[in-house]
Amino acid sequence: MDFELVLKSIVTRLNEENVNYAIIGGYAFGLLGISRNTFDLDLLVDKKDRETLKRILSFYYYEIKYETENIAQFVSILKDFGEIDVIYSFRKPSQEMLKRAKKIKILNNQIETSVLCPEDLIGLKLQAIKNDPERYERDIQDIKDLVFHYKTELDYNILKKYFDMLELTHLYDELIKE
Repeated sequence: MDFELVLKSIVTRLNEENVNYAIIGGYAFGLLGISRNTFDLDLLVDKKDRETLKRILSFYYYEIKYETENIAQFVSILKDFGEIDVIYSFRKPSQEMLKRAKKIKILNNQIETSVLCPEDLIGLKLQAIKNDPERYERDIQDIKDLVFHYKTELDYNILKKYFDMLELTHLYDELIKE
């Protein structure tokens, strides 16, 4: 995937069409200053913008490989455009994530985009651990990296809410001790 090409093309169109979205996943980590390998682009998109997103992506020859009410996987037949994974936001916690998303300039200030704040990226990582315990090692390291990098800037009330909501309070206690 050519991230610069994808961001210039897709993010520009998302912005032009007022799609409510935020970058999540590995690329979001990089935007927040945490080095991490990634091979696709992950987005949180307001469910009301689902059809607009599909129309934009179809322009770049993305096809839906998998879709449910909650998620979708798009793969372009153009190699440079690669894969975009989407979580559709329609529940209160994910809607609040979109409201808290930070606007930042990327690609030498050429494009403005939205990226989830560290607390909400941690919330998504916790959800991933809850859904698939086999992801624990990889996702707990990502959480630790975010906590270490942003420890004095984090809103621990938001974090605690995620840990409690997902019944992972013991992990919160362990992280705070570290």
